[in-house]
Amino acid sequence: MDKNNVRRNFMQGFLAAGAVGMAALAGPTRAAVGVGNVINVGPARDYTNVQAALAAITDATANKPYLILVDPGVYVIADGGGPITLKSYVSVAGVDRQAVVFVGDGNNNFRCASYVELSNFTLEYTGSGNRSGALRSDVANLQDFHVDHLFITVDSYRPAFASHAYVDRVEIRDTTIVTQGVGIDIAAGGRVYIHDTNIHLFGSSTAAHHGIRGSGYCRIYVFGGKIGSGYGYGDLADTTHDIVGVLADTNFSGRIVLHGIWCICRNDGAGAGINVNCVRVNGVNGWVRIFGSYLQAENPTGSGGAKTITNPGNGRIEIYGTRVREYGDGPIYSANQIGLQRYDAGDNNLVLVNDSGGLILLDGGSGPFTLKLPNVPDTTEQYILKKTDASSNAITVSGNGRLIEGQASRTLVSQYDKLHLRYGGDQYYIVG
Repeated sequence: MDKNNVRRNFMQGFLAAGAVGMAALAGPTRAAVGVGNVINVGPARDYTNVQAALAAITDATANKPYLILVDPGVYVIADGGGPITLKSYVSVAGVDRQAVVFVGDGNNNFRCASYVELSNFTLEYTGSGNRSGALRSDVANLQDFHVDHLFITVDSYRPAFASHAYVDRVEIRDTTIVTQGVGIDIAAGGRVYIHDTNIHLFGSSTAAHHGIRGSGYCRIYVFGGKIGSGYGYGDLADTTHDIVGVLADTNFSGRIVLHGIWCICRNDGAGAGINVNCVRVNGVNGWVRIFGSYLQAENPTGSGGAKTITNPGNGRIEIYGTRVREYGDGPIYSANQIGLQRYDAGDNNLVLVNDSGGLILLDGGSGPFTLKLPNVPDTTEQYILKKTDASSNAITVSGNGRLIEGQASRTLVSQYDKLHLRYGGDQYYIVG
């Protein structure tokens, strides 16, 4: 039997029962435990907090899952006697994401369990503690834990979701996270799927700001959504801590795969040495693949280390059909070769930036000049250089410390001479 399908079918059927639960608000009736497998929680119910409803459930199994359906209201987690410690096969859903609000602080949070779905409510979390974080998992092997359509705010440096042991099939869907710290922290490895989720980083001087952080042996797949600072929330202005959209940490191994995400990381107050990155790989075993996305790191003060994609751990980064933009006033170019650039003698000794691939038209009509390729290029970038003028002025294309098929530079002399280059890990290769 597919336990996940059992739980999903149950959720689909009984979320439709929300209207029935709302109709009963006028009286304090309670769905009997084991009859219909739905327990209503609300100010006018016999169960006024989720903790009491969980305590009443003693027979939840894969064949007998429960749903705790929460009426509109503000529920202070501490008022229920401590954290909401979830039970396997018991899911919690609000009747409306905006109208059902849980307020947590310190260790008064949600403690995760396997075969559980949390859906359709707001969670406001502050503070710290030895078991802190808005959603926290210490389960040895958390399986099939799903988050769907939540709004989570974290007014501290603690994570919105943190796993401190291996996780297996965690899914986070259609969720908005607004945090001063880490959005999703996979601290001990596992398989995680993140769909259409927006992670907003804001605040200042609390701790490192990370959208998604992976440690241990991980498979993290991200499909759609936004990650980074701004997006209508307060801009970051932190003089002491890094801002990283997606971080493969030092001991990370496995894969992080990004599909169709929008990531802009900006720091309006960066001090010297502060890293501002969209993707950062800190360990040699880190492997990140990026498909069809837009990424841009910004540090307007110019004092910090703003670099959109960086690989200080010498891991592996692959980029496909993605715009990678470094902060500056120039045009945006792409690994898809949709960029178009024009240079002449006035640009003598110009060094191309990392993401400046595409068609590069060179006009030597006003004199010879040299154009320098990036010294540390993106592994997927291609440079198509063509001399457009009819003069005999030579245009030198320098490898800028990297070889071009064994030579330090190549020269274009005649009109329409072409040099099509791609970096292959040790030097530039002529591919056309």
